[in-house]
Amino acid sequence: REKLQDAELIIDTSASLSVSRILSRMDEHKARRISFFLNPIGDTLICIAEDVNRDVTLNELEGFYYQFLYKEPLLKSHFVNESKGIRYGNSCRDVSNFIPNERFGIFSSIAASLLKEIENNDKEFIRIWQLNEEMQISHFHVDTSIFKKCKIGNWNINISQELLDKMFKKRIEKLPVETGGILVGLIDPQYNNIYIVDSIFSPTDSREYPTAYYRGIDGLGEQLKHIEGSTNNSITYLGEWHSHPKGCTVNQSSDDLILFSWLANFMQSRGFPGVMLILSDNDIGIYVTGN
Repeated sequence: REKLQDAELIIDTSASLSVSRILSRMDEHKARRISFFLNPIGDTLICIAEDVNRDVTLNELEGFYYQFLYKEPLLKSHFVNESKGIRYGNSCRDVSNFIPNERFGIFSSIAASLLKEIENNDKEFIRIWQLNEEMQISHFHVDTSIFKKCKIGNWNINISQELLDKMFKKRIEKLPVETGGILVGLIDPQYNNIYIVDSIFSPTDSREYPTAYYRGIDGLGEQLKHIEGSTNNSITYLGEWHSHPKGCTVNQSSDDLILFSWLANFMQSRGFPGVMLILSDNDIGIYVTGN
């Protein structure tokens, strides 16, 4: 901590979620944080960088990195690793992998070059470089967003502002009927953080009425399976959202309370709380089971 006190930039090459998450929480240090790591088979370099004012931190940006994985077809095998690896400890993540040295040479050169440029870029960013079998490199820029934050009971709820804008737009498009969908994102139980980064909007078999909404299931299982598989189960189901009609509050109706009870029982079996989000004209209601 003394070493970090006077640092202008903190570079994390640990490839450890624990390290990046604790660095994100060390607010007593003002230095910007940037993280470099490879995927399990070492054919992809990922760089996640905070903005210079640390308005968006590494742990918040993590969700957008995962989100990009299930949306970009070229990265569908990002976490696929057919080798057994080498176990060096007892926890589930204590497995190292065989990675050819030439890949480290290529990616370390890219990382070193990026560090020279970072002082000219004050904003947060996520960049990904993928090396194919012909030694050609594909480069991706990942869209990010700030988070709307609140605390519900013991949980810190972080919702992508970009997602909120999309949900409010969906609500307006569907008026006078209600609409909704499911919430997906990242849970960090160690620090009681929930990051809501995306939604699967109202399935085609949903029933939408002026004063009621019944969320359907058509294609939902396949989409969730794809999301979880593409992100090594890092992005998963978090709960439900729906809209209320014009002039209504975001208070839970009797039907909402029935759904909320189901959500509590369902998520309890997973060991996590469930989130219900309700939108009205200009307001957001956030409810977390167990609080």
